[in-house]
Amino acid sequence: MKALLKFFGIEPNTTSHAEKWVSALGGFAGILATITVCQYFLGSDAYIVVASLGASAVLVFALPHVSVSQPWSLVMGQLISAMVGVMCAKTMADPVLAAALAVGGATLGMYYLRCIHPPGGATALAAVIGGANIDALGYQYVVTPILINALLLVSLAIIINFAFKWRRYPVYLSNLLGNKHIKEETHTSMFSSEDLQDAMKQLDLYVDINEEDFTRLVNLAVNNYKKSHLLPTEIQLGHYYSNGKTDDEREIRLVVDESVNKDPAKDKVIYKIAGEQKQSTSSAVVTRVQFARWAKHEVRKMADGKWENIN
Repeated sequence: MKALLKFFGIEPNTTSHAEKWVSALGGFAGILATITVCQYFLGSDAYIVVASLGASAVLVFALPHVSVSQPWSLVMGQLISAMVGVMCAKTMADPVLAAALAVGGATLGMYYLRCIHPPGGATALAAVIGGANIDALGYQYVVTPILINALLLVSLAIIINFAFKWRRYPVYLSNLLGNKHIKEETHTSMFSSEDLQDAMKQLDLYVDINEEDFTRLVNLAVNNYKKSHLLPTEIQLGHYYSNGKTDDEREIRLVVDESVNKDPAKDKVIYKIAGEQKQSTSSAVVTRVQFARWAKHEVRKMADGKWENIN
């Protein structure tokens, strides 16, 4: 079942109910505003353009921190797509070929201008097959309604998301005002900017996360690991350790010997199982890193025979 979920790309959703409702209300406000603008300029042909703007609204309100939702990506992605779409519509007689080239050209343009915004494909397509009112606008389509609506969505996203410190938009504003408590917990990143860029080049794929968010994510993961596990350097000879569980699942190990080595693969410890529930005279050998991943606490035995956490 896990393999099937991974195959279809079904990932755990950790967002709260409040986050989901804020996203939905933001999308409602965004479309209500943009459809009004589109109807003013395009009349009955407004709805095909709104389909593209609806996708943009989902991005800026449901995923306000991803790179494809940022102001540059939204505004420039929509503009370059509209421009390419109109060019194809005006210069090519075959609408099928014009539509295909519009979407392909918009994608290429967004890549080179570093403004990937998926709804831009629909904006380019609408310029070709959107109807007589869109065709009559010509290059004015780029400004009215595309530019106006792109700026309107960015403005609404800034205003609506500002009320919630965990989702302020754009991501720069979120980092500046909303994540001070996170910055205080993080440490100097183990990755340099060059390391991240080289890794992304090796993937040769578009990864929708910026350098600052990636660094914060790694730092938070490291901090969370430190809070829930011991470090390899904390595992010492003659000390007792616990897996932090209770009842029958609890296990206490005593480090009875070690083989210190600078190479983590060769730096090993020998332990025996101790404690109230399980005891053993046999020993086992693991690397210090493996032991640290298992150990949640160092423990000691009290006078009454019970064990207490030291850290």
